[in-house]
Amino acid sequence: MKKFKTMTGENINIEKGLEIKNSLEIMVNDINEGKIKRNQLKELCSEFVKTQNKGKLEGFWAIILDDYMPSDARIDFLYWPTYCITMAMMIGYMMNLNKEIDGFDDCFKLGLEACTKRSFRGYIYEAEKDKIKVLNMFIQSGLFEFLRENKELCPRFNVCIKRIFKEMQERVNQGDTICDLGIDYEEEFKNILKLKANSKTN
Repeated sequence: MKKFKTMTGENINIEKGLEIKNSLEIMVNDINEGKIKRNQLKELCSEFVKTQNKGKLEGFWAIILDDYMPSDARIDFLYWPTYCITMAMMIGYMMNLNKEIDGFDDCFKLGLEACTKRSFRGYIYEAEKDKIKVLNMFIQSGLFEFLRENKELCPRFNVCIKRIFKEMQERVNQGDTICDLGIDYEEEFKNILKLKANSKTN
């Protein structure tokens, strides 16, 4: 993918922003499928360390930055890129790229913390749908292996993940799996919980 860059002011282009969002999702899939090799991932992670937001949005990677951005746009252009880039960096961390890139560890920890701010929830009517998608993408990116070996790296992230699984298990136990606009996510919840059980992650 092209170099990551935040759009502001007159440079904001929603259509282009959505293209970047989609390209980041494709990037994560390509990494997991082995289409992006270690040296390419190292280049990407080096770029991400340089482009992470500072200040009040520290830890995030914003595609679009605007004080008047509505909530649904914030999810698309602030949270989604942060999820995807943090997944890429998590994979890089497990490849020990943090030992080769200056500033990697601090950047990655801030990214993990930023990911917890909404507990992966989407915007109102797609809250659970997005949470399921993000969680599945993290799992495909090696979430369980990462947590087994690095629980103390970012305690807030670890607590967030545990809480999400606890809530899913409680919903399944109570038969309370209808969310968003009346959609039943029982099978999705059970599939995720089965992956967790098989991973032997606490």
